Amino acid sequence: MAALHKLYTIDRKGTLTKGHLINLLQPDYSQLTIAGIALTPGMQNTGFLNGVSMHGQRYLINWSMKPQHMVCNDGVRRSMIYSEPAIEALFEQVRCYEFPNRPSRFQAIFGCEDLANLHKFVDKHPPGGAIFELYAEGYAVVDMEFVTTGHTISETLHYARRYWNGDHSTDPVWECLIELPVTVGNQLGRYP
Repeated sequence: MAALHKLYTIDRKGTLTKGHLINLLQPDYSQLTIAGIALTPGMQNTGFLNGVSMHGQRYLINWSMKPQHMVCNDGVRRSMIYSEPAIEALFEQVRCYEFPNRPSRFQAIFGCEDLANLHKFVDKHPPGGAIFELYAEGYAVVDMEFVTTGHTISETLHYARRYWNGDHSTDPVWECLIELPVTVGNQLGRYP
């Protein structure tokens, strides 16, 4: 058995308890069927045979990329979609093709190596919540500041490559992509 690393995470949803083992889950398609979306074999083949994390469930299956609004920009009508699912999809494609040895965001839980980085993360990306220790075998450290859209798809691809390469921005927010399973340790209070 490999040595376990102690990491830290923020529990925004209030779902963690000491001693809980977090594993990969088989995808849950119930939100699609409730919304009246017919499942096809292609939709059910997420490419994650071992399962997905809650983050993977949220972005691969639950969140819609369907245009929500129309805007007029320079006389051209454009449909608007939420950018987060598109960013996640693009980053996953770059990972698959160029950095296949890095853990997928769709199969990870997020945390930090130390409390200072965790506090910086919450300060830049509220809300806060309960702080918990996590014990895991493997993780990768990346700069979350790259997980954003650029002005163009090419710029966003550049950010994805820098993220997966382990580069740092001018003001990095270091996050750990923690491979599942993980064990939840002690609660260390709340932040902020």
